[in-house]
Amino acid sequence: MSGGMTAPPTESVSILRWESEGGSVTSQMPPLYGRDQIDGSESAAPRRLSKLRNDEGIAEIRIGMREFECIGASPPHDHPHVYLNMGLSDSMLCPYCATAFYFDTALAPDGVMPRECLYRKC
Repeated sequence: MSGGMTAPPTESVSILRWESEGGSVTSQMPPLYGRDQIDGSESAAPRRLSKLRNDEGIAEIRIGMREFECIGASPPHDHPHVYLNMGLSDSMLCPYCATAFYFDTALAPDGVMPRECLYRKC
């Protein structure tokens, strides 16, 4: 680029994030690396959040994680993909599709019930 301007780093692209504690939508940076919630250390691998969908329009989805990505229905009928964080709460609604997500301690950290709500690209 000319005129002394430099291109912004790719890490500076912000995302829309729903914060349940404050009840508002804020623009924040996505985490580049996962953090161990016990000791606060950073891991070497980039953090990947589970993508969840609700093709059947069910009222609630039980999940074993507090941070995830909601895509609404499967593409091409998806809504904007949003990163959601329950914080200390045990439930939250997606601000786009109003799907209710409930944290369930009986599920594995990547567990989802019903299982078909976990989105995987073919």
